Formats: sequence, C-alpha cells, structure tokens
Amino acid sequence: MAWKTLLDDARWNHRDNPARADELVGRAIRCAEAETEAAERVRAFESIADYLDGRERWAEASMLYGRLIDLLRKNHVSPDELAARLARHAEIESSAGGLESAAKLLEEALSLWRQSSRSTLERGAAWYEQLAEARAAATHPIAASVARSRATELRIEASGKYYQPRVMRHARSDGTVEYAVHDVYFSLYGDVEGYTQHARSPRMPSVAALQKWLEETLPVAATGVVCGDLGYMHYAPDLAQWLRHIQEEPLDYERDPEDEV
Repeated sequence: MAWKTLLDDARWNHRDNPARADELVGRAIRCAEAETEAAERVRAFESIADYLDGRERWAEASMLYGRLIDLLRKNHVSPDELAARLARHAEIESSAGGLESAAKLLEEALSLWRQSSRSTLERGAAWYEQLAEARAAATHPIAASVARSRATELRIEASGKYYQPRVMRHARSDGTVEYAVHDVYFSLYGDVEGYTQHARSPRMPSVAALQKWLEETLPVAATGVVCGDLGYMHYAPDLAQWLRHIQEEPLDYERDPEDEV
C-alpha cells in the first residue's frame, strides 16, 4: 500500500510544508490509480479525499470522491453503501460551494436510502436551506422558494411524517362551503396528523373554481402571486404542486379560525 505510506508521510511529517505535502499526495493518488484491486482503490481514494477535505482543499477532494463513486457504480455495490458515499460526496461538494451539484448528489442518496438515513434527510434539509439563501442572495426568488420548500419536505420526512398540499373543505357557520389548499401532514401510514391553520390558496366556492384559478394564474406566477389567508407570496412551482393534488378527495377542515369569535 504505497499510497498509504505516502499519505501518512504527508499527513504527519509535512504539516508545515504544504508544497511537500502536495507532492506526496499527488504521488499517493498515482499509486492509488495503479492499485489492481478495486476495493483498495476505493479505500485509497476515500482516504486521500478525506485528507484533502481536512485541509479545506474541497474542489480536489470532490473530484477524487467523484472518481470513487464511479468505481462503486462499476462494482455494483449495495444501495446503502452507494447512498452513504453519495451523501459524503454531497457534503464535500457543499463545502466547496457547489450547492446545486450537492443537491443532485443528495437527491440520489435520498432515493436509495430513505428508510434508514434520517440523518441524511436532516443534512439534506440544511443544504437546501443554504441553497435557498444563496439563490435569494443572487436575486433568484423563485429558485429560492423551491429550495425552501424542499428543505421543509425533508425535515418533515425526517420526523417520520410527510406532507402534501391538499384541498380542504371549509364548512362555515353561515352554511356556505369554501375550498382552499392547505399543507396537510400525514403519518407514514397515511393518517392525517395535522394541517396548516391558514389556507395557502384563495378560498373558492368549489374545487372546480379553485382548479380554474390555479390554471389561469399559473402562467403569470413566474414572478410571484400574493394569495392565501395570510397574503404570502407564492410562485409557479407552488401552484404547479397544488395542481398535482387538486383532484384528490377534499379533506374536512374541522374548525375554521374565521368562524371563532
């Protein structure tokens, strides 16, 4: 394991000599590439990438971790193992400032490892919140809104629940009925565990009227539309998500805050 000898030399004997350490790491990478056993190459690439990560050489660490992932795919490792490495790669890529690519890596990890990796879900939510901040700072409010929504979804899923935007039926004290979209929270068994007190969409006299409003508003919602009980700004991705669930059976809103006096 010549790569390990070189890496240990760089790590322990040349902390104060970055140029010499870089030379040794470069040689360690070349030795790792020459390893005939795929498992040993994976171990080498991971160790060297972790060393580079510790030195805050994130771009180089991410590139090496990408090569490691390619090896794992070729070797058809288990979904759990691949997901763990994808999540680690996403962490390194996020440190390097590549939040968009980190999000893609994380989504793949989540798709492979949803049941057994609550910590991955929490980490993913934190990264999407960073991504939302970066997008907002770059004056991309729509993209920021999408990232915040994804962060919320992941945090809810990490808690053992999930949510959907669903139409709820409001039976008013004056006998009228209104329909509006709320965020509804479900257990993993599909039982309703709660919902937002205030509607996110306008209240309409029928589901058909609500659907028509969504379809007519969606094309002009790219820059945002103010709606809902609290008058928040919503964007086209929000409305598109509401439309995907518009045909599901409306749920009864048990107590309308506007009827409480």
